[in-house]
Amino acid sequence: MLVAIVSLTNLVKSMISEETNYRIWKSRVIALEMVADRGYDTSNVEKYDDFAQFSEYYGDMNEDDIRASMQLVVQRKGKSLMLEWRKTCPVSVVSEIESTMREGKIKDCILIFNATITYRAASVIKSLRVNGVIIETFSEAELQFNVTKNEYVPKHIICSQETKNKVMKDYNITNKDLPTISINDPPIKYLGAKRGNLIKIVRKSDTTPNVKIDDQTKVLHSITYELVV
Repeated sequence: MLVAIVSLTNLVKSMISEETNYRIWKSRVIALEMVADRGYDTSNVEKYDDFAQFSEYYGDMNEDDIRASMQLVVQRKGKSLMLEWRKTCPVSVVSEIESTMREGKIKDCILIFNATITYRAASVIKSLRVNGVIIETFSEAELQFNVTKNEYVPKHIICSQETKNKVMKDYNITNKDLPTISINDPPIKYLGAKRGNLIKIVRKSDTTPNVKIDDQTKVLHSITYELVV
């Protein structure tokens, strides 16, 4: 009986471990897609698109060691972005990450964690922004799928300042005249948009049917603009 209980316990632990590893792996896959969509170069990063590959490489590690070994730094036009995985996110973790960023002269980081971020840690992250140190936070649960690939989510595009100025001039409007979208809206977080950015949202038209031109179907779209707040 004791042997059976021990075997069952080990089986349950193994199942939990595999589920945890899968969640970590998936968050890594989506995080790399996210930074690539932001224009960062991930060509030299091992993708582990297949969970079996990931398990083969990390299978003998516990979850803390897996997360610790996954730190990455990617580049975009000379700008560095650090990706960091942690199980929990207390103030001590934020301080450690800020120190690593300072030593590496890195101003931007994406912190991915499993447990809820503490209030004090969130406050420290907010205060660091004053000095230009940006730590974006995502839970592993948020990165189990790519929100931009959902067929029901319209395409979101961050407008350049030049485009924003042109839209404001063409429509003779100011920021207060624009509809708003939260900085915590999933597509906005994915894109890394900032408050004050103008977002172009492209949807398939609900009111105008597709038309055929020279035997080719043309899909018509509606375009709206929203301000990140």
